[in-house]
Amino acid sequence: MAILITLLAVAALRVERKEPEHKAPPWASCLALLKNGYVLAMVAAIFLYVGAEVCVSAGIPLYLKERFDIDITVSASSAPACSSWPSPSDACPAE
Repeated sequence: MAILITLLAVAALRVERKEPEHKAPPWASCLALLKNGYVLAMVAAIFLYVGAEVCVSAGIPLYLKERFDIDITVSASSAPACSSWPSPSDACPAE
């Protein structure tokens, strides 16, 4: 019932679309921002941060496999709800 009320309320809404008052800036002016040292430093920082995060996320499965002998081929959806990590002696209780 709540979904029906929501759909009817959304259908009754009228949103006026306004055209932008100005055009998007050309690429040349966007690239000209890189002449500003602060902007260039922030762009470089984001570039390095994303690169480092990608490297870490790509290396974590290999680290887990080598260090903790975790099977990285099992997807999260097919993994059991209870695992024997961090050590095999901490087995899941019998259901």
